[in-house]
Amino acid sequence: MKTRTFILLVAVVSFQAVWSQNYFPFPDSNATWCDERYDNGWPNSNYYYFFYKTNGKKTINDTVYTIISDNYDQIRCYLREENKKVFCKLTPDDPEFVLYDFDIDIGDTVILHQCSGESYNGYVEGTDSLLIGEQYHKRYFIQCWEWLSFYFTEGIGSDAGLMYCDLPWVDYYGNLFCFSLNDTIYKTDGSGEKGSGDCWQYIGIQETPSEQIEVYPNPVSYYIYVNYDKKCKLVLSDLSGRQARSSFSNYINVSDLEQGIYLLRIYSFTGNLLNKYKILKLNAR
Repeated sequence: MKTRTFILLVAVVSFQAVWSQNYFPFPDSNATWCDERYDNGWPNSNYYYFFYKTNGKKTINDTVYTIISDNYDQIRCYLREENKKVFCKLTPDDPEFVLYDFDIDIGDTVILHQCSGESYNGYVEGTDSLLIGEQYHKRYFIQCWEWLSFYFTEGIGSDAGLMYCDLPWVDYYGNLFCFSLNDTIYKTDGSGEKGSGDCWQYIGIQETPSEQIEVYPNPVSYYIYVNYDKKCKLVLSDLSGRQARSSFSNYINVSDLEQGIYLLRIYSFTGNLLNKYKILKLNAR
């Protein structure tokens, strides 16, 4: 009887160990992320939200990718997962790189990419588990002396935000503020708390301009100025939708753009579209 009890106990413990080590694949649909970004640069400091979501599929060279778009209606990355590695293509024509590698162990070297094309060497200093809802996801601490250090969590991404590769080397910090999957919001602080909805609803900030936003001069030859007393993002596109300029200040230099009609979109710092204007660019005389 004791022998049977011992065998049963070993079987239960073994089953629990296997269950706790289940791999969580990266989401390819119905997922949203919200990152907080803080720019500590001189002379001004700025604070923003960046919002990302899975937004359909695209086949590139016979390979299916998940589209990741942001709160400015721009495609930021084409993702796919294979053998516990999450690959990213910034555009259909760019080579893919490994954004996340979860087939790693303590002491392994990890290549950390910047979206600008540079890469740095990190290594896995430690691992633990993070409670997400009712499930424990394996988490890796990636130490990097050349750039920034990160926690990578299976099925979620980085503690610095989904697109951690956007972070410059200095004076710019980020953290994952919110993650949601299948209309369920999951806290990523290890508490296991969750709720209904998605990350954009969770932020709960819907700015509206306190007064009419003035854009001048129009027509313009050198600089476009926006009279708005809150933080915002300006995105200037041509009529085909191709982005020509963007700025986190209240002006944009257009002096070297070709003459023609452009569309200026003004976003709040959380990504809400506040207004849009047609801009006539004239060559300087």
